[in-house]
Amino acid sequence: MRSLWNFFNLIFPLYLLKKNISYVNEKNMFSWT
Repeated sequence: MRSLWNFFNLIFPLYLLKKNISYVNEKNMFSWT
């Protein structure tokens, strides 16, 4: 259980970061065009 929680804590921020980056990239694309 503990290791699962550690795994989640590792993966979840990376997932959020990835979402955030793709969101920013989309906004940049729109502002450029």
